[in-house]
Amino acid sequence: MGTNALGLKGFLTVSILISLALNLGLSHSESLQIDSGLDVASSNFSSSNDTQELRRSDFPKDFIFGVATSAYQVEGAVGEGGRGTTIWDTFTNTPGKISDNTTAAVTADQYHHYEADVELIKELNMDAYRFSIAWSRIIPGIVPYVTLYHWDLPQPLEGNFGGWVNPEIVKHFTYFADTCFATFGDRVKHWITFNEPTQFCVNGYGTGLHAPGRTSDRTLSSSGNSSTEPYLAAHNVLIAHATVADIYRSNYKHQEGRIGFTIDCDWTEPLSDSEEDKKATERRRAFQLGWWLDPIFFGDYPSLMRQYVGDRLPQFTEAERSLLNNSLDFVGLNHYTTRWVTSQPLPLNPAQSNPLMDQGVLTTGVDEFNNGTLPIGDALKDTRRVNYYRDYIISMHQAIQNGADVRAYMAWSLLDNFEWAVGFTSRFGLYYVDYTTQKRYAKDSAKWFSNFLQYEDAYSEDRRH
Repeated sequence: MGTNALGLKGFLTVSILISLALNLGLSHSESLQIDSGLDVASSNFSSSNDTQELRRSDFPKDFIFGVATSAYQVEGAVGEGGRGTTIWDTFTNTPGKISDNTTAAVTADQYHHYEADVELIKELNMDAYRFSIAWSRIIPGIVPYVTLYHWDLPQPLEGNFGGWVNPEIVKHFTYFADTCFATFGDRVKHWITFNEPTQFCVNGYGTGLHAPGRTSDRTLSSSGNSSTEPYLAAHNVLIAHATVADIYRSNYKHQEGRIGFTIDCDWTEPLSDSEEDKKATERRRAFQLGWWLDPIFFGDYPSLMRQYVGDRLPQFTEAERSLLNNSLDFVGLNHYTTRWVTSQPLPLNPAQSNPLMDQGVLTTGVDEFNNGTLPIGDALKDTRRVNYYRDYIISMHQAIQNGADVRAYMAWSLLDNFEWAVGFTSRFGLYYVDYTTQKRYAKDSAKWFSNFLQYEDAYSEDRRH
């Protein structure tokens, strides 16, 4: 299969880090030549790959397997260590914003359990740990992949000047990143500037479903403009990323590290063979992948976005284009599922639109959220998650054999945790967390990874040294 209209050949030479969680169906990506064994239409797993035995040693010797979390979702200890208030603290303490009315004040309490959690990672035979810095620390023994921004903006930066919709945010983020590079760069060699910027730009400043909860919908928020603010926030995120990447390459080259960012994108297929649905599919990809990658590799937002968003989409200066150019050493791809896409009428009044409506698409797929209320004995038997990881990794291995430049794979998530707007109603972890006792229990998926990632004879005993 060929690359899609976003010109993916232009960036596939950049290495790719994949992270995924069992949430929606399964994954298929034409651009990476990755597919999996879930029938999206019926939600039944295929057994076509069951006879294929895959081992760690089948992957390149320098391939990295890891697991991921984010600071806000797992750390807790909100009043300790000099931690300031974040926009998610404010959001979760606003009645009605979180589906189960909980907060992340304690969550998985990794602030007090991080040493034991590192031992869990070792038990999984993982090479790396992707985590985010909130009040920053580096954990020894596992290779760190550090995310600088995983949605927990300090509340004063939002309250004083509007957070990501104000260009002033760039200098504040740059100062924070520069501090992290100077302080931790001797140990951290893999930096991720942003995790899933589409989510905090669209849901934070468009739908109002995530912090800071700004939206044109006055039943949800007293302030916000869904038709413009998500695009302003995304524009400032891109400039912030490029500025930080430039500083890292200019001032910290001696640290011999790499810098990139992580975006999320579901694969899309047209619901029918109609030209309208095929065009809608291209628009969906443009608004998911192209929004972030086209400015870096081609110097501007996708032409389809320019066409459908018009003058609500900011312009880049020549200096910004130069700064953005190839400002990634790797692309992180958070990849969950495939969606059917059909064409949808555009809103009559663009001023009442948002980035989801601007696409002129309707997406459908299989939603199978985890049941966070399952008894522990049932929750530990996560056969569906085991199949999901197994089939995905088999397909990823096939993609690598076919020439895809994939360097690492991070499983989301190490622990059950606070899942943003849905609180503790979902459990994505390889380890079950009893939130009362904070005891961790290995699910079948954790045992599967530990077995799959066992080191074999002399294959890669030196990988951690």
